[in-house]
Amino acid sequence: MEINLLIVLVCGVVAMVIGALWHGPIFGKAFMWANNWPDWEGYSKEEQQKKQKEMMPMYGVQFLFSLLQIYILAHFLKGWSDASPYEVAVWLWLGFMVPVVAGNAIWNINSGKQRLTLFGVVAGYQLVSMLAFAFILSHWG
Repeated sequence: MEINLLIVLVCGVVAMVIGALWHGPIFGKAFMWANNWPDWEGYSKEEQQKKQKEMMPMYGVQFLFSLLQIYILAHFLKGWSDASPYEVAVWLWLGFMVPVVAGNAIWNINSGKQRLTLFGVVAGYQLVSMLAFAFILSHWG
């Protein structure tokens, strides 16, 4: 079974774009609140730049994990022919990502509302990403 690695790479870039939007202008404040992280406005311009520079290696690691996730999803999509790509993505999300994200939120020491917010933001990002990957992989992969 051959997987188009260029399309996997494209999906990896898409994951980073979705993540930047999701955890930035769309749900960034909620995500930061749920994690008890300080707001960016509390930092000077120099401190913000330093923090962003410190995060660069983490973006690289996240990108590699996204590529792994996408590569495995591509194999499932090719091998699971009796379901649509979106059904496969949703079932994998529901069966593997939701329990892990929920466990992380459940055992978070923050308030119940923060745990629920954290679950919603992270699980929502994963669902949107998986559906985007399913679309791209099924049309061009």
